[in-house]
Amino acid sequence: MRALVLQSYGGREAMALTDVPAPTAGAGEVLIRTRAVGLNPVDAMHREGDFKAIAPDDFPTVAGNELSGIVETVGA
Repeated sequence: MRALVLQSYGGREAMALTDVPAPTAGAGEVLIRTRAVGLNPVDAMHREGDFKAIAPDDFPTVAGNELSGIVETVGA
């Protein structure tokens, strides 16, 4: 799957559109085939490290938290 991946805190150079392994749905989870995503100012603040004091990241990490899609799988 393709994802916008943050390699570190920083500017636009800290992110890249990358192929990553597709996730699987665990117990009580759903896997959504994403059709559209949104990036907003909070995503830019996240990339720049504005929240690292309260919510540090383990890099690399996939950016974004808004999406629309189709439920592909329901975990057992």
